[in-house]
Amino acid sequence: MAIDYGLTKIGLALTDQLRIIAQPFGTIQNISLKRSSCEVVEIAKEYHVITIVIGLPLSMNGSDNIMTNIVYKFKNTILLLTDIKVVTFDERLTTYQTKRILRELGIRNKKKKYRLLEDQISATLILQTYLESIT
Repeated sequence: MAIDYGLTKIGLALTDQLRIIAQPFGTIQNISLKRSSCEVVEIAKEYHVITIVIGLPLSMNGSDNIMTNIVYKFKNTILLLTDIKVVTFDERLTTYQTKRILRELGIRNKKKKYRLLEDQISATLILQTYLESIT
């Protein structure tokens, strides 16, 4: 499972059983750190997830920023709730790739469908890149 963490929405992606192909799963509202963490853990358990990959928003030079610290807090909250392995993975350029994909699909930034798919596609890109890095 991969997570594209945002302050208002969290995009989710899952992989097939063979861990070859990442697929968009959904978006959850980020109401609070605790509530969102609980919801992620429930989904992970329901789908027998063995690793949760959280996109780590680094600056382009690879340094931490404000969002990096928030993502680490989210990761630590999940770790308190489950024994599922949780890792962070560099998500630099996924926003750019996501915007390009949505543009190629003809989905414009102002449409509701764009906002619904944006975080899911980013999570899918994070998961697919992670899967490719471990094989």
